[in-house]
Amino acid sequence: MDMVPRDMISGLPDPLISLILSSLPTKKAAFTSILSKRWRFLFASVTNLDFAIDDDDETSTSFVEFVERVLALQGDAPLSRFSLNCVKRCPDPVRVTRWIQNVLGRGVSDLGLTLTECPLPPRIFVSKTLVRLKVGPGEDISFGVDVKDVFLPKLKTLDIDSVEFQDRDFGFVRLISGCPMLEELFMMNIAWANWTFCSVYAKTLKRLTFFCEDTDENPKSVSFDTPNLEYLEYSDSIAGKYPKVVFSSLVEAHIGLRLSDNQSAGANTFSDEEGYPPEDIEERAMVADATEFFKGICNVRILYLSAETLEVLTFCCKETPVFNNLVQLTIESNSEIGWDILLDLLMNCPNLETLVFKGLIHKRNNGCGNLCCCNPPEHPSCLSSSPVKVLKVIMSEIYEEEDPREIEQMKHFLETMPCLEQLIVYYNTSYDPAVFGLSKKLQKIDGIASPKCLIRVISQNLSLSSTVPCSLAMRWFTAPATEAYCSSPSDDEYSSSPATEANSSSPSDDEYSSSPATEAYSSSPSDDEYSSSPATEAYSSSPSDDEGLLHKATYSCGDVCLCQGIEKSPSSLTQCPVKFLTILNFEEACVSDDDVDMEMEMKKIKHFLKKMPNLEQLIIYYSTSIKDDLVQVSGQLQLLPEVASFKCKIQVISNSLGLSITLPISLSMKFEMIL
Repeated sequence: MDMVPRDMISGLPDPLISLILSSLPTKKAAFTSILSKRWRFLFASVTNLDFAIDDDDETSTSFVEFVERVLALQGDAPLSRFSLNCVKRCPDPVRVTRWIQNVLGRGVSDLGLTLTECPLPPRIFVSKTLVRLKVGPGEDISFGVDVKDVFLPKLKTLDIDSVEFQDRDFGFVRLISGCPMLEELFMMNIAWANWTFCSVYAKTLKRLTFFCEDTDENPKSVSFDTPNLEYLEYSDSIAGKYPKVVFSSLVEAHIGLRLSDNQSAGANTFSDEEGYPPEDIEERAMVADATEFFKGICNVRILYLSAETLEVLTFCCKETPVFNNLVQLTIESNSEIGWDILLDLLMNCPNLETLVFKGLIHKRNNGCGNLCCCNPPEHPSCLSSSPVKVLKVIMSEIYEEEDPREIEQMKHFLETMPCLEQLIVYYNTSYDPAVFGLSKKLQKIDGIASPKCLIRVISQNLSLSSTVPCSLAMRWFTAPATEAYCSSPSDDEYSSSPATEANSSSPSDDEYSSSPATEAYSSSPSDDEYSSSPATEAYSSSPSDDEGLLHKATYSCGDVCLCQGIEKSPSSLTQCPVKFLTILNFEEACVSDDDVDMEMEMKKIKHFLKKMPNLEQLIIYYSTSIKDDLVQVSGQLQLLPEVASFKCKIQVISNSLGLSITLPISLSMKFEMIL
């Protein structure tokens, strides 16, 4: 018998080994060169080199010698990526320049330089091979760059951090204009407040990120001429003016504009308690003019506004533009900033579908109008004409108990938004009783404007969904059960079952792609579905008392159930086209204090899950007022290792609790990923 060689990696082809080595940290990959001449040659063909002197115990001398040896070993071999990180201390600038010249001569396409007190060689800005360039000090230390001649014909991504251009505005303009293929531009902490002007002019640009940390200086003039830009992140002090703003193709924008301290001090001419009533919004004090900027982004589809940006809209816009294309709006709230402009903004979003609040706590004043519950509304709320279908609230405080002000605000939304289909609350707590309590409070709200609104509360450990908000969940309890059938229904009976059409309006995958918990939810049956009791026509065999799954064991069941134990031949259910399976009156037929019958029902449900490959949704109506019972049943089904349909969603619903519970195997909520 042939023995398997111990060194299986050496048997791989050279190109594959080189690819593996290129994915390793350079220092570890370099160790392989001492194995043999072949490995020395293989390391020389590595196409990615990453060097970092970020260990305080490592001397600059040893680091320099290591880099020199690696570059000498590779000679003139082609190079794809070269990264040099010298944050802690910079080696001899002459040597660093020589290293950069070396990799540029070898045709490097991805160059990342994190340096301090080390000038960049001019050759960087005339490279014909660079596709991605990243330059910055990495520790908030301004890094001087002298840009004279620039021509980077292949550059698509430019990332500059804390860079100071010696020619200021003209140096930046030369850099951007010398990149005819630029698609992504990242600018972090660029000190352009002292520039005469800043102009981002790039016809090919698709993504732009500009972030400048808090500063009390305002840029004098900022222009954007990027007709093909699709994604924008812009965080800075508001500029004195915006002469030109062109965002013809903008899809998504994250805006974090803010007032300087002097502007904030002079902005509010009313007292903190008064704010700007909606009827006086046109008379607000103007401390700067950002009107043209917001007009320039008015065709955006997805918009994120920080709390400070709301303040900018209030005091720096002559008029609020109309956002005809906007379908999703995210608002960040701050206890020091009011919602004065929010009413006007929402009224100018005629096609808004999803509204997201990162916190609901804001400065309470008259400026909110009837948008919130700060003051009793004198007139019908503007929200009564709101087209919003999905409202998401990321609760602002990380406490075991919710803030009553946020509950009151959510109640106001539910009572005044007639088109609302979903309220989704993200509660950052690991305390499960608090989640149950919040869910029940929201479901008990009377006078909900939308009869079809579903309420969901998602936390770190649990995901709770209301069956329906307006007592519709109680109807399933009184729905008449059908006559029991023991024999296997035909394919026609399955495919024509009205229950297979019910409960199908579940949220899309895109909406909750970052949360596995949401995959187990679907919306509740409609009024029509309940009134005609189609769920009782679903595949939910009942005993003589017309309840649950218990029935008389006969030989007619075949392999549809477990009357005769595990079948030897493949179950007929493997060919079943049923997509939706509803189980009514779960456990009601069980003998009091006897777990045997309940265990049998669970076995039959698991049998269905294991055998029905087309199943998309299993709904179990469980008559219990004990939440732990729901958790236990749901947990057993969620952890079932063998499920025929990988996309099957499972709901366990209790009428008395008024919610459904799902417990995915590994639920890890990350609220920021939802936005």
